[in-house]
Amino acid sequence: MLKLFFILAIGQISVRGSPFELLENYIEGFEKNVDHLRSYLKSGSWQQKTLQNYIQEEAHIKDIGEYDFIIVGGGTTGSVIAARLSEIPEWKILLLEAGESESVASKVPVMHSCLKGESSPLTWGYYSVPQNNSCLNLEDRRCFVPTAKALGGTSAINDMLYTRGTARDYDLWADNNLKGWCSISLEPYFKNIEDAHLDTAMDIGLHHYGGPVHLESSRYYSDITNRFLAGAKEIGLKEIDVNGKNPLGFGCPQLMTKNGERYSAASAYLKSAKDRKNLEIRSLVQVTKLIIGEHTKEAQGVHFFHEGQLFTASASKEVILAAGTINSGKLLLLSGIGPHDELKPLNIECLSDLKVGKNLIHHVVFAGLKYVYVDANHLKTSGYYSKEIDYLRNGRGPLTSTGVDVIGFIKTEFSKGRHLYPDVELLVTSSQIGDNLSNKISEENIHDLKKQITINLILLHPKSRGTLSLHTNNPFDYPLINLNDFSDKEDYDIKTLLSAIRTTQKLLQSQHLQPLGLSYQGIIPRCSEYDVYSDDYWTCAIKQLSISIGEVTSSAPMGEEKEGSFGSSVVDLKLRVHGIDKLRVADDSVIPVSISGHLAAIKMVIGEKCADLIKEEWTK
Repeated sequence: MLKLFFILAIGQISVRGSPFELLENYIEGFEKNVDHLRSYLKSGSWQQKTLQNYIQEEAHIKDIGEYDFIIVGGGTTGSVIAARLSEIPEWKILLLEAGESESVASKVPVMHSCLKGESSPLTWGYYSVPQNNSCLNLEDRRCFVPTAKALGGTSAINDMLYTRGTARDYDLWADNNLKGWCSISLEPYFKNIEDAHLDTAMDIGLHHYGGPVHLESSRYYSDITNRFLAGAKEIGLKEIDVNGKNPLGFGCPQLMTKNGERYSAASAYLKSAKDRKNLEIRSLVQVTKLIIGEHTKEAQGVHFFHEGQLFTASASKEVILAAGTINSGKLLLLSGIGPHDELKPLNIECLSDLKVGKNLIHHVVFAGLKYVYVDANHLKTSGYYSKEIDYLRNGRGPLTSTGVDVIGFIKTEFSKGRHLYPDVELLVTSSQIGDNLSNKISEENIHDLKKQITINLILLHPKSRGTLSLHTNNPFDYPLINLNDFSDKEDYDIKTLLSAIRTTQKLLQSQHLQPLGLSYQGIIPRCSEYDVYSDDYWTCAIKQLSISIGEVTSSAPMGEEKEGSFGSSVVDLKLRVHGIDKLRVADDSVIPVSISGHLAAIKMVIGEKCADLIKEEWTK
């Protein structure tokens, strides 16, 4: 369908339109659609209700009836659960999502940067509270925390990278007495969701064909891809399947795309399920509260807003919260599940005194390693001329690129234990034409963009922990997000990134990369008091230029009761909220221990596992 859209567009502008004019026309249309959706959302009172309005309208709630299961959040996990539960025709399923369906523009991989940007209507627009040790170069020291608001969730706006994490990640979960969540138990889920069409290095036995999630290798590689892979080998880092047995080394990205187009969880799961008579999907609704019996401590349904009207829906079997770490945590707190001493001052009755929002894990990103080519011949703009049309016809070329050329996983000296366990991920990215759509694309600035390379360092297993809390009991107010990066007393997190920077510098000095003449462009005025390239300089740079890409987890982590205490856990190993019946949480908020990779894969596996647990319980 997307290719047809482009072909029709070509027909409209005729042969007089160059590829750049075609792309400009496409971007102009995309911007108009974004502006229209943004205006709609801003004008919709569903998102801008005052608490007084909310209280007044509680007396005029419209009841839409009873369902067997209500799923709050149609994101990466919620899409999976809705599709799987609706496979049982006797069950009536309601899926509620605050965002809209994916747009045509979201299918084009190169556009992902604007989809998750600060002004995008496909995100919630969340910011952290002012930070002490990260995002210091940003306005008010507040990190933008990209949080998806769309069917398909994060998988509808992210950079489409698909990484499972390592076997050791999930074995550490099992070590926390979470039976059924070890690597051996989860491997069949990871395999069975895949429809893998990969032409890069593969551990064949770990991949699968025929699952719902279409995976493919990048359809566009810049000149730097092979250079970085060769340079990594030169310093002792193997070329790997990034979802293979060996978790250390460098490899080509594996993407959630199909024929060069984004293939989100909504595409993989909801597209085939949405017409089922027993599945009702409501978008552009905001759930404001979970209905929980004061005496029974049982989830009974939800309240939600849509176009200025307050609705209620009842669940005869279960409510499943799959709104993501930030919004699931927020809804639990608003519904009386959380720390008693924080809820009481907000006049929220505490129904289950749990440590919701006290264990945030943030994959903080150091984005300060930027380089430009001295010899621009290695990055010619001619590739864009010929391959732009190739994308329109065949789904190939630079428009299929997410900008990530190579992924690396490294183990620093601060990664404890003898295991092959990475603690930093490197994303080698060439410039992206989707970063700023307000700038018209021309041959000249394409050339300039293509000369820049950024190496982002992602801290995979931070010691620091953040918090999520409320400052009012108004469901339309944003929560307080404190990422609290680099707050660990031993400075483990800073030291780990410093070590990764040294490894990166060693890589850039390899014989395969030296001919590029890469020149560091990230010198920071606020760090000018330190010698450039010294540890003090890099420590300053890390704090100035660390950002969030929205990979925040663990506001409601899994764990079992020990000696009469739930500790820091919020849900049990079957994802049931401690102390509340008929309520589960199933998304990245339940992750108990950080994983060595991005989150889309494990979120879909959590969805599959949750659906199996529910079927097992309710079909006995």
